[in-house]
Amino acid sequence: MIDKVVQISNVGRFSSCRPKGSAGFSALTVLYAENGRGKTTLSAILRSLGRDDSLPMVERTAVAGTGGPTVKLLIDGQPVTGDSTGWSAACPEVDVFDASFVEANVFSGSTIGPDHRRNLHSLAIGPNGVELARRVEELAAKITEANGPLRTAENAVQALAGDGLTAAAFCQLSQVADIDRQIEVVSCDLKAAESESLIDVTHSFALIVAPQVPIEAVKAHLGAKLEGVSADAVVRTRQHIADHLDDSGEGWLERGLGYLRSDDECPFCGRGVEGLPLIEAYEQYFCDAYSEHVGKTAKLIEATKEETSPAASAEVQRTVDENVKVAAVWTDLGVEWKASLDTARLQDRLHELGEALRDGLDDKGRAPLEPVSLADDLEEAVREWNSQHELINAYNAAVVAANAAVARVKASAGTADAPSLRVKLELLNRVKRRYEKGSVETCDTYVGLVESKKRLEAKKELAWKALETESKAMIKSYAAEINIYLEKFGAQFTICDPAEGRHGGKPRFDYCIDIDGCSIPLGTTAAGQAHFGNTLRLLCIIT
Repeated sequence: MIDKVVQISNVGRFSSCRPKGSAGFSALTVLYAENGRGKTTLSAILRSLGRDDSLPMVERTAVAGTGGPTVKLLIDGQPVTGDSTGWSAACPEVDVFDASFVEANVFSGSTIGPDHRRNLHSLAIGPNGVELARRVEELAAKITEANGPLRTAENAVQALAGDGLTAAAFCQLSQVADIDRQIEVVSCDLKAAESESLIDVTHSFALIVAPQVPIEAVKAHLGAKLEGVSADAVVRTRQHIADHLDDSGEGWLERGLGYLRSDDECPFCGRGVEGLPLIEAYEQYFCDAYSEHVGKTAKLIEATKEETSPAASAEVQRTVDENVKVAAVWTDLGVEWKASLDTARLQDRLHELGEALRDGLDDKGRAPLEPVSLADDLEEAVREWNSQHELINAYNAAVVAANAAVARVKASAGTADAPSLRVKLELLNRVKRRYEKGSVETCDTYVGLVESKKRLEAKKELAWKALETESKAMIKSYAAEINIYLEKFGAQFTICDPAEGRHGGKPRFDYCIDIDGCSIPLGTTAAGQAHFGNTLRLLCIIT
């Protein structure tokens, strides 16, 4: 217990006070003095000692003093010193019940506020309960402190999420494999749905029809040998035509040969022609096999001219140009188109091939009976053209692949739901944004703070339950003790419905007052209804 006051300096009116004579405290010590003599100052010093809080003493630092407040006491035979920094030893068993206590813990004027009930709660539940309540308040303070960074992190995530999706939902979005391709496909489907009329009037890509140059037929014909016709007969006939006839002579001879009578007389002069070498040469030269052979040369020359003409390469050019125009529509709708063809080079190679083939056929025309070997330039022209033909095949393969995509776009355009596709595309874009490097870090920070707050809230809930278990019986007991003293003092009311409440995350002592069997709330509820402020004041007036 406190034995005596040794010294009080610079506190209130005590500039430098040392008691004279015997100034020790006993089990009951009464201090009496006029107003302004320091009774309240002494209460503030004792409150500071009991709370181990220098503030009540610092608040009463002497106005005209020279230095900070200093108090020296003797407690249980040991010196204890207090100043603006605190006390050398705590004395928690000291309680001061005065007007300040009532105002802080019970009520002020006609109002009982949350702070009153929180402070009263600390009085009612005892030391263990106070420690648990302090733990609840500490956790509540940490949760409040965590809310600031959490809101900042949530706002950062919300800026990434955009409207219509919460920050938490944005962080929970699942990653999608091949997200860029998914976005591309949905974007194309959306464009298709929005461009249905354009899709209807735009045709697919066209295949290139390669010129059908008779290369193999020419090569076979050049290598062919005609049996049954002598080279001498051909030379003799052609020489005779050259010496005696004009350009129409060959046809004239062929028709005339058909007029020879069976008796081998010449229809022109009537002389016999049997055994004449020239007539035998005519018969070989104008036989069906030879005519067909020579005619084939002419047909191949004509076919080669047609298939290697500028008109043939121009048709390829028209197809390529039309596909370029069509691609401008389809690529915007997501159809991949990378095919190309060097039509100028193709035209040059086709022209070179045509010239080489015709040169070979001309040689065959001059020597129709014997095989004609392939010239080096012809073989090179054929190789070059085969390379161009492979490029045409590759181009057409790209056309087939692109047309498959075109068919899918055309099919989906009529059934696609544009609004649904917009929603799907927005979700995919959010998923992509969610897993970008900066977004991952932002979301990880937010999720970490959310989890941290949840852990604090879980700890706080456990502390609440422990506090409720500890304080439930003590609060009822405390209320019962108060009612005993109210009865002793002759009060016309009692405390009823004592319970532990939660307000702003902090525990408090909730109760009502019972007047004539009626439960009266502490605070105002609605205008014209009874409450603590008006009922107790009325009782005082009646008394």
